[in-house]
Amino acid sequence: MHLINMKNQNKYFFLVFFVICNTLYCQTHRFIYELKFKSNYSDSLYQKDYIVTEVNSKNVKSFSYEFVKYDSINKNSKSLYFATPAFEERFIREIGTVSSPENSTV
Repeated sequence: MHLINMKNQNKYFFLVFFVICNTLYCQTHRFIYELKFKSNYSDSLYQKDYIVTEVNSKNVKSFSYEFVKYDSINKNSKSLYFATPAFEERFIREIGTVSSPENSTV
């Protein structure tokens, strides 16, 4: 009787372990940070924007937080607002590739 319970416990343990590992592997990690930049080299003042970097198992994406904010507003209110970020650069890079203009997309 005790041996049967151990087998069931092992099955449940491995099932839970598999689900947890699979969930952790599939998650997207989102980092938000402040970026100060000059849009032109001769500018004396810095502009500020919040940048989102999302990392998952396939790629890394970087874009302005304005896109996240307006996407959420559009989803909740079913309206069409468009983001106008201060920092307009965006990129998507595949995991395992070298950062170069050929591997980045906008």
